[in-house]
Amino acid sequence: MTLSNGNVSTLTGNGSNGMRNGQDKQATFGSLFGITISEEGIVFVVEEDNFCIRRVDTAGVVTLLAGSLYQKKGNVDGTVRPSQIDTR
Repeated sequence: MTLSNGNVSTLTGNGSNGMRNGQDKQATFGSLFGITISEEGIVFVVEEDNFCIRRVDTAGVVTLLAGSLYQKKGNVDGTVRPSQIDTR
C-alpha cells in the first residue's frame, strides 16, 4: 500500500489458496494471520491454514522460514524447518 495515494498492489502471490514457494506469481498462500516488515524490507507472513511462517525477500521470492511443508499444526520445538506451529 502506498500511503501517499492509498493505492494497494500485490507484493507477491497469485491469489490462489495453497502453499507454494517461489517468485512473484508462482507463490501461493493460505489464510494470512499476520504480516510484519523488517527494516531491510523483508516481509514475514504467518499463515493460519498452513501453520508456518514464510519470508518474502525484496525481490519477491517466497521461502519457508519455519513450520512444515506438510501443513501440520502442532507445538514441536526443533530446527526451523521440521518444527510445527499452531496458529489457532
